[in-house]
Amino acid sequence: MQTLPIPTLPCKPEPRTSSRAFHAHYYDQPGILRLIAGELVFIGDDDSITTIEPPDINFLCVLGDVELSSKQYVSDQIAFAFNH
Repeated sequence: MQTLPIPTLPCKPEPRTSSRAFHAHYYDQPGILRLIAGELVFIGDDDSITTIEPPDINFLCVLGDVELSSKQYVSDQIAFAFNH
C-alpha cells in the first residue's frame, strides 16, 4: 500500500495587536488598565482616568485580560475624554 503525502498550508502567526486591556484594582477601586501612547492608564468603573506612575505600582493589582467589547468601550471613553 502506497501512502501519499498530506498537503499542508503554511501558517502565518497573527500579529498581536497593541490594544490589550486588563481588569485591575488600583488602591480599592476596580477598573481597566491600558497602555495608551506609551503611558499606563487606569480607567476606573466610576469613569475616572488616572496615569499610573512607578510609585503607584505597589497599589495596583492586575487581574486578567479584557474582552473585545470592553476594550472598545474603554477606547470610546478615552476618545470622548480627550476630545471634550
